[in-house]
Amino acid sequence: MSSNALHRGHRERMRQRFLETGVSGFHDHEILELLLFYAIPRKNTNEIAHELLNAFGSISAVLDADIRELSAVKGISGKSASMIKFMRDLCRSYAISVHRTVKFSSTKELEKYISDYFRRSDSDMLLILSLNTEMELLSVLSLPDGRSDDSPEAFIRRIAEAALRSNLHRIVIARSCSESRPLIPTEKDYSEIRRLADALSPLGIEVYDYVLCSFDRTFSMRSNAAFGFDF
Repeated sequence: MSSNALHRGHRERMRQRFLETGVSGFHDHEILELLLFYAIPRKNTNEIAHELLNAFGSISAVLDADIRELSAVKGISGKSASMIKFMRDLCRSYAISVHRTVKFSSTKELEKYISDYFRRSDSDMLLILSLNTEMELLSVLSLPDGRSDDSPEAFIRRIAEAALRSNLHRIVIARSCSESRPLIPTEKDYSEIRRLADALSPLGIEVYDYVLCSFDRTFSMRSNAAFGFDF
């Protein structure tokens, strides 16, 4: 039997095993191996799965790794790294959907939720959290920050398009910041959020808060009375 036929047989056996038992009894490297089947059609993903675990130490660390770090692992292409990052966001979206009754009784609870969400993430991210009038969490959108490349107009357009696409009405903008940046809004932050709120208001979208997060530290514009416009 050719090595290609053996390889195909192994993949089919792995898929059948998953269909019968789920991932119960799978080792961590086998779970990653199975995931990589769908991004890497013709290579031995068992070896690549081991490389990922050697590099990052656990499945959670693999999913939370920066896309550039993933791409540096032998056998991981840009397509494979994108699949892994997609799986991370899919898992988060699933968890939010299952636990949709998350309700914030204070801004501190909201800040803690954001801090927990960003923890272990090495890349700058932009989150849009959707809340209802009872302060229940409805959804979370995760976007590349893109701040260094965005003009103020491009930033506003990106947020507006994402909010309209997902039919959001009350949003919190949250940003993950590098450790080197002081955790206080800049003049650019104030200007952009003011303009964003003014642009979204006629569309029926309320900007409820803007939160900066760096590791376990957070800064909420709302709780620090830093909004320069009415809500």
